[in-house]
Amino acid sequence: MNNDDKRFDRCYAEINLAAIRHNIVEQKKLLGQSSRIMAVIKADA
Repeated sequence: MNNDDKRFDRCYAEINLAAIRHNIVEQKKLLGQSSRIMAVIKADA
């Protein structure tokens, strides 16, 4: 492992599922219940 690889050793993401659930409910209120939502996770952003 070179020095560039070490800077990512302790990288993590905390995901608040309650917040995601709330946001989906709010979007469905605006868009309608028949709307479908697709989640996208982008790496190296």
